[in-house]
Amino acid sequence: MKKLILVFCLFISAFTIQAQSNEDIYEAAIEPCSVGSYAEFYAYTFDDVYYLVLGFRDSGRNNLIDNCIVKFKMNDGSVLKLTGVDRSVQSSSSAVHVGFGYSVGSSTDTHYAVFPITQDEIELFKVGVSKVAINTIPVVYERSQWSGKKKFGQRIYKAFKVIKNEFDD
Repeated sequence: MKKLILVFCLFISAFTIQAQSNEDIYEAAIEPCSVGSYAEFYAYTFDDVYYLVLGFRDSGRNNLIDNCIVKFKMNDGSVLKLTGVDRSVQSSSSAVHVGFGYSVGSSTDTHYAVFPITQDEIELFKVGVSKVAINTIPVVYERSQWSGKKKFGQRIYKAFKVIKNEFDD
């Protein structure tokens, strides 16, 4: 019963957030910036420190490691390397649940890694991102082509600016 109430509250809050996301800039701060089908980045701040949070869905092919390294190759040729730590407790979920104890769909494990980021590093995202590499095992998760690539760097940049403006107010 508690799970049902929790899901209902999350459902209501999702509609509330969606209703507030009319402006493009505000939407950039709320919605994740996806890289492929396994990685999503979020802008976050806590105690005047900015963080880039990576949500990574482990697959049979790639798994996030405890001490994560993410490299962003910018459109101007510069490379930004961030080192972070997997701060999440492994959370498992199934894609679809059907009554009577049967489940349909695959099970996924999502990890959240936290990367401290400075104002100067945030400014680098303004020029855009051409490639992302996430240190996973057994192979590195690299993407140079994905949907939304053209706006990826600008969305992260805008998300941090929205957070900074909200924090300053």
